Amino acid sequence: AMILETQPLRGFRFAGSVSNLSSVERDTILQVLRTTNGHRQRAANLLGISRRTLIRKLNTYREVSDVSAVM
Repeated sequence: AMILETQPLRGFRFAGSVSNLSSVERDTILQVLRTTNGHRQRAANLLGISRRTLIRKLNTYREVSDVSAVM
């Protein structure tokens, strides 16, 4: 078995505090939607995911008030 040695990402910093990966994903998706003025296909293209995946993810964020502002 091959053991991979990992090293911390040097010079890589998050803006603000990061609570977990899912919140980073949500915040990124919402920011891209704001950038595209709510255009889901363009946002999905920029994120490298399908429009359907984007919609599924948005449905899981439905309780977040920010989502309705960009949809």
